[in-house]
Amino acid sequence: MAAQNVNKTVYFISHVQADSKDVALEIFYSMKEKGKSCWLDVKMPERDEDAMKDGVKLCETVVIIMSPNYFTRPYCVKELEWAVELGKPIVVVIDIQVKGEIGNILSRCPADKSYLKGIGSISFVEVFRGNPAFWETSIQSILNAKPKILKQDGTVVKVDKKPSKYVLKKEQQQIELAIKELELEKERLAKEEMMKKPVKGTYTFDDGSVYTGDLMNGKPNGLGEIKYAEKDKYKRKSYAGEVMDGKPHGKGKKTWASGSVYEGDWKDGNQHGKGKKTFGKGVWKGDVYEGDYKDDKIHGNGKYTWADGRVYEGDWKDCTPHGKGKLTYTDGRVEDGQWQNGKFIG
Repeated sequence: MAAQNVNKTVYFISHVQADSKDVALEIFYSMKEKGKSCWLDVKMPERDEDAMKDGVKLCETVVIIMSPNYFTRPYCVKELEWAVELGKPIVVVIDIQVKGEIGNILSRCPADKSYLKGIGSISFVEVFRGNPAFWETSIQSILNAKPKILKQDGTVVKVDKKPSKYVLKKEQQQIELAIKELELEKERLAKEEMMKKPVKGTYTFDDGSVYTGDLMNGKPNGLGEIKYAEKDKYKRKSYAGEVMDGKPHGKGKKTWASGSVYEGDWKDGNQHGKGKKTFGKGVWKGDVYEGDYKDDKIHGNGKYTWADGRVYEGDWKDCTPHGKGKLTYTDGRVEDGQWQNGKFIG
């Protein structure tokens, strides 16, 4: 019997959780940000064999995250077999840290399914999570990859589909954007190189805020502490952590006059990445959020605990529950499922 609640997606992500769970989740969320839907087992309400097969059947492209134990996992092998059986376009992804093991990985293919080794004839897309700019380029490479179809005789063929002028133009724009982002990353790395030998000192900002810590070329860069001006328009109190060009950037902790405290990742002065915030006075007093941030907003996946005991855990978009999530009320009621712009839709 076919599984329920399986919809068409752009990508089906096949992976070994023990090897590639983090890479799979990063691809899922990165594609989601770009409006590309993905089937990923840990994000599906049903993940039995029927659901998996339907996921392969209803996707446009199967993304194989190749890893050392891929061919030792029966369900991974089945997913690849279904892709072959259904004639699905395939993109193969591999972490650059294990790309030297491709030969060993293919050698683990079951002897009675040796035709699956033909996947080695498909160009692998290299990905790396350790560098944000490289990761964005990795995602663009997956989007721009030319999928191949693996046949049951072990040969691979091109997908019989010519991209439209619009698609080609879009791909060119994406490549130009990736190049620009790489240039920006080079600049950032160059700045980090400059910051390797800072000197200790103080720096006073135009508004009267005072920084104490590492300086490079006379400006705040490195580790330090900022004591914000008494009349700071954002009502900030202090910041301690990593700084780049006078702004929180990296790991750090900021406090506000209201009593609110955020500790976690920063980018160009904004809360960005993983972090935890405890809210001070006001309507949010006593509330705690821990999870993903993007450009100073709660965005991604995280857990919000209200002062009255309610707890929401799941997906967020622009500080609002949006996607898959679970809200538990203090009286024991639970709303578990899909959310849209802060409203539970089932």
